[in-house]
Amino acid sequence: MGSIRTRSETKNLFIDFRYQGVRYRKQTSLNNSEKNRIIVEKRLKRIEAEALLSTLDIRHHFPGSNKHKYSFTCETEKFDHFAKQWLDEKRVEWRKSYYSDVERVHDN
Repeated sequence: MGSIRTRSETKNLFIDFRYQGVRYRKQTSLNNSEKNRIIVEKRLKRIEAEALLSTLDIRHHFPGSNKHKYSFTCETEKFDHFAKQWLDEKRVEWRKSYYSDVERVHDN
């Protein structure tokens, strides 16, 4: 779960959260006020919801982020899960030798 904090030197709000094992601390240009906290809280809730659904794209929320490479890990995991499920379903239709050849290609 993320949090909203204030920078002591600028008095601006920033979002602090973790996604896929990486800590993100993103500065906003909003000063610390009740109205701005509500705005940032809504943004943080949306980020957390997208992270929970594995649809979070860091580049969308923070275009200048230098941690883009971590946002692709989830897509790789989704593909691997789909490929394994597909292979299991095709096991019934294919010969054992063909199945093992396709499985070897997938593993490599």
